[in-house]
Amino acid sequence: MVIEVGICNRQYALDTVNVVLCDLKLEEDPNFKVKNFRLEWAIYSIVTAVLSIISLLLTLHYRNLFLGVCTGVCVFCFARGYGYILATGKIMKQMMCKEHSITYTFSAEEVVCDTNDKKKVSYRWEYFRYIKIYGCGIYFIPKKKADSIVAVPAGYEEDVRKFLDENHIKLDIYAW
Repeated sequence: MVIEVGICNRQYALDTVNVVLCDLKLEEDPNFKVKNFRLEWAIYSIVTAVLSIISLLLTLHYRNLFLGVCTGVCVFCFARGYGYILATGKIMKQMMCKEHSITYTFSAEEVVCDTNDKKKVSYRWEYFRYIKIYGCGIYFIPKKKADSIVAVPAGYEEDVRKFLDENHIKLDIYAW
């Protein structure tokens, strides 16, 4: 079975980013509820930015070393949150650009992901722990921590289920 994925819509890109952000939790618990983690990181960034400014103003006013350390911690936390927002935005932008094209080739032994000119990666079925259906996508969750997650649009759910049944591939499917 071959699945061609072209330009992705914003919701599918957002769902994929949210699954990637909680990949370690999903690898431990298939029933973990995926939510909009990108929104949570944006709120976190705004709160830490406000705390950084307040802390900086207090440090300048009172000239206290402890408040200076608090300012440094707040700035570090803001930078971390802002970094997540930038990284996930970059991933979403790549998924929604005109050049985005991935071909998934499913066989009885493996899944081959070909990004057409960039790279070609194959995953044996033993590599995957289970399949998570969330939002606009079908996500093949790996057994090893922080390894690649294969993502296919949810429109291919029936095709994937049929393929797994026909080839006797035993992967549990968890829907949200």
